[in-house]
Amino acid sequence: MIKAAIFDMDGLMVDTEPIWDETFFKTLEAHGLEKDDQFRDSARGTSGIVLIRNLQKRYPECDAERFVQEWSAAVYDAVKDNGAPARKGLFNLLNYLRNRDIKCIVASSSEMCLIDAEWNAHKLDQWFEGRVSAQEVKHSKPEPDVFLLACERLGVEPHEAIVFEDSNAGCHAALKGGIKCIMVPDESTPDEEIADQLTSICSDLDEVKLVMDEVLLTEELKDLRRQAQDNS
Repeated sequence: MIKAAIFDMDGLMVDTEPIWDETFFKTLEAHGLEKDDQFRDSARGTSGIVLIRNLQKRYPECDAERFVQEWSAAVYDAVKDNGAPARKGLFNLLNYLRNRDIKCIVASSSEMCLIDAEWNAHKLDQWFEGRVSAQEVKHSKPEPDVFLLACERLGVEPHEAIVFEDSNAGCHAALKGGIKCIMVPDESTPDEEIADQLTSICSDLDEVKLVMDEVLLTEELKDLRRQAQDNS
């Protein structure tokens, strides 16, 4: 049975990817580094040590920690007052899940100050049980730590949850943690190696709501079969 839904934030709930892109390329320019669209795509959904190490590999002449600090600060300046626009279908999906008693939580690679900016702008406390930042765990996406902590805080097992993600790093993290995952790609193209492991790939959050009807029905039938076997 699905008891919990775990939402990524950037690119999934709110349309922040254009902001992350613009500020990334401006930070590159400020550091005198060449533009690399492919690297930017590969960095989506990552943070912390993973992002810093990847930056050091791509731009060995760069102070990667300083770069990430300046990049995050630029994003925060852009969203701190009004947040970014909510993605199409977000509140319809949240209402759908609430009506089915499915608990919701945010689990993001972003720093907590960035999560809080969107949380406050969109009054998300009325929809979510809480939020988790990759700052709170040892390993960021594509490792599953942030999602496993989200499950722990909701009091559910990983197999009782489902993750909604827009990035490949986030989808890898969910699957590594033994959690079902629906991908709603924003700027990312789904990795071929995990595409067939995903519960579904949807065009937007309205489609996720339709897919969830099938997911919940399938889980209900599984539960009924298990009960029948236990009683036989």
